[in-house]
Amino acid sequence: GKSDFNYKEYLRRKGIYGLLNVKKDAYFKITNHNRANPIKYLAVKLKQKVQKGFKDNLPQVQAAVLSAMLLGDRSDLPAQVREAFIRTGTAHVLAISGLHIGIIMFIFLVFLKAMRMPEKARYVLTIAFLIFYCLLAGARPSVVRAVLMATVVLFGFLLDKEVNIYNSLGLAALIILAYNPYQLYDIGFQLSFVSVLSIVYLSPKVERLLRIKHVIVKSFSVSLSAWLGTSVIIVYYFKIFTPITILANLVIVPFVSFVIVTGFILLFSIFIFPFVAPFFAYTAGAMVFILVKSAGFLSLIPGAYFYLN
Repeated sequence: GKSDFNYKEYLRRKGIYGLLNVKKDAYFKITNHNRANPIKYLAVKLKQKVQKGFKDNLPQVQAAVLSAMLLGDRSDLPAQVREAFIRTGTAHVLAISGLHIGIIMFIFLVFLKAMRMPEKARYVLTIAFLIFYCLLAGARPSVVRAVLMATVVLFGFLLDKEVNIYNSLGLAALIILAYNPYQLYDIGFQLSFVSVLSIVYLSPKVERLLRIKHVIVKSFSVSLSAWLGTSVIIVYYFKIFTPITILANLVIVPFVSFVIVTGFILLFSIFIFPFVAPFFAYTAGAMVFILVKSAGFLSLIPGAYFYLN
């Protein structure tokens, strides 16, 4: 059937009102250099260095997956890898989302605590790091949303206020929509907020229903809640229903933590100790390999997904 997707409307919501195509052999002239924001310019240069480091030390697919998960660049991601994650309902792990920012925030706070940094200074430095990381990842809307949510929560800790997640989410949504009201129609915006709200509201209820206190039960309740909350949106936009998602999240999400940790160690080694980067690349590569193979295997299970016409 005919697609409901309106490309012109999609571009308008992103503030794009015109497209210019330049033929490959057409003449054009660069009139000036280095007029970009110096912080953004630095972030782009660092991103290019990291991507080169990934490509030099990892097989092509693994480098592409790490670039997607840590730098927000999915341009080199093979179609079949992307498809496996879509069919298991775990495509969110390939983009920088709230899950990634939450893990990065936690790692950074633990690291600063180990360095015996005062509590308030830890929060300030973490906010500063997340903002720079947002620029490093190209300041895409999904990254900005996740960093903004994390920053609102950290500011609450900084001001010694008891953090109410509903208020924090409401404030983050208000700031995003005040800057760009069209974000309300963005699929990523809808999925981000609905998934977090579903987890916060439904997860405790699922745990109480199961009456078993265990980390696996907690993971299951979070996965089930997110799936219940977002499945209607996913069916509406993408015409795919993925019952395997609950099981897939239990397998794949824990590996995302390992990929992010080992990926960041590799990222820092590229800057600080490039001669040991190949050693760290083996570990990060192994984690990515298991992650991709898991998604591929789960997508092949009969009844894992159904396309709806």
